[in-house]
Amino acid sequence: MLTIDLHQLIRRLSPPLVTTLEDAAQECVRRHHRAVTPLHWLLMIAACRDLN
Repeated sequence: MLTIDLHQLIRRLSPPLVTTLEDAAQECVRRHHRAVTPLHWLLMIAACRDLN
């Protein structure tokens, strides 16, 4: 099993991808009044990959 430090991964992501994650987080707040962060999105993606 691969272990990844997600905070370190976010720091290494390309700026356009970080912007996309931040935009998605803001859209979630707008639609669902629920605050999320880029880290939250990465955790959700990882969880979805584990289910498949």
